[in-house]
Amino acid sequence: EYVGLGAMDHTRARKKNRDWWEWIDKSIDAHLYVEFVHVRGHDGHKYNERADEMAGRARREGNQSA
Repeated sequence: EYVGLGAMDHTRARKKNRDWWEWIDKSIDAHLYVEFVHVRGHDGHKYNERADEMAGRARREGNQSA
């Protein structure tokens, strides 16, 4: 949502990651039509849900390498 809104409305704050914003702007300019669609994070996708479970368990157990 942050990226989509920032890419469509250049009046929004873009203070961090200026190199990425420039890359995004150039990528958009290279196409006739670009549409941003907000997708709720991992909602209902079994592999993403599993990755979230594993990351949460590793965080709780103090395993920073996972």
